Amino acid sequence: MFDLDNTTERRHAPEPDLVPILDGLTSVIFFLLLSITFIGITKITVPPSTVSTASVSKDIPISGRIVAQLRGQTILVKMEWIGRHPGSFEESVPRGDALEKNEKLIDASAKLAEQFKAKFPDEKTIQIALSSNLNYQELISIMDGLRKDDRYEDLVLSSYTEAD
Repeated sequence: MFDLDNTTERRHAPEPDLVPILDGLTSVIFFLLLSITFIGITKITVPPSTVSTASVSKDIPISGRIVAQLRGQTILVKMEWIGRHPGSFEESVPRGDALEKNEKLIDASAKLAEQFKAKFPDEKTIQIALSSNLNYQELISIMDGLRKDDRYEDLVLSSYTEAD
């Protein structure tokens, strides 16, 4: 019959390699997670947007801006705007020392800002365009004039190419 003590007659069952099985299961799990995510995204519905109309008054100036250009030893400061009634104001100021505040430039830009504000009291933004040969202190002097008495909330710098 069978001898239980005889181990030579027993057979060994081969063990399966678990690494490829785990790799396959991991790939299947990631695939299922991604497909569930895409199903959730495709079910999202976006509500239709509401359409609103804005009314723009034709009397509001579009692009009110100060342009400063160097002409010899004089700085030409010009307030201009476009719109239904385009126009401009301008002042000439002698160029001062490059490192000091130019009080005449501050006064000229304040005067132009005051004239523009009197004509268009609802305007809150002014663009500033300086030619490339004006220095930083002259920009600050013009900004100081525009900020005098808090006339304008926003000052927007434009490219020097617009002034040249």
